This record gives sequence, structure tokens and C-alpha cells, in this order.
Amino acid sequence: MSELAWATGGILLAVSPLVAILTRHQRWMAEAAFRRFDPGKIEREVELLRLQVKELRDIQYHQTIAIEGALRALRIPPDEAGQRERP
Repeated sequence: MSELAWATGGILLAVSPLVAILTRHQRWMAEAAFRRFDPGKIEREVELLRLQVKELRDIQYHQTIAIEGALRALRIPPDEAGQRERP
């Protein structure tokens, strides 16, 4: 029984420094990731996305007006234009 206790103690002594090194490394990586975190960056990106969505809506609006104008020029009601078969 004492040989088993010595073997177990020896294994624990050998593994303990490895666990400490891995834990320290994990903590260091978490701190490094936290230091890079910038809440202002997220707010800027969200604002940029809002502006892009607004721009896309404006483009869609202007394209819709242009299509409706072209249909009027061809004297095709907008409701029927979507129902016609396409070649």
C-alpha cells in the first residue's frame, strides 16, 4: 500500500506544475483578450451597419420609383407587371 501512495504522490508532484502552467497560460490569454475588447468599436460597427441599411433602403426606394416610372411609360399597371410570364 505504501508503494501505491508513493507512486500517487510522485504522479501528483509531476503533474502539478503542468496544471499550474496551463492554468496560468489560460488566465493570461483571457486577460489579453479582455484588454483587446473595445466597447466603442462595437458601437461604431453597429452605427456603420445602420448607415449601410439606410443606404440600401434608399437605393431600393429609388429603384422602385424608377421601375414604376418605366412601367407607366410603357402603360403597364404595376400590379400586372409582376404577374406576366417572363421569357
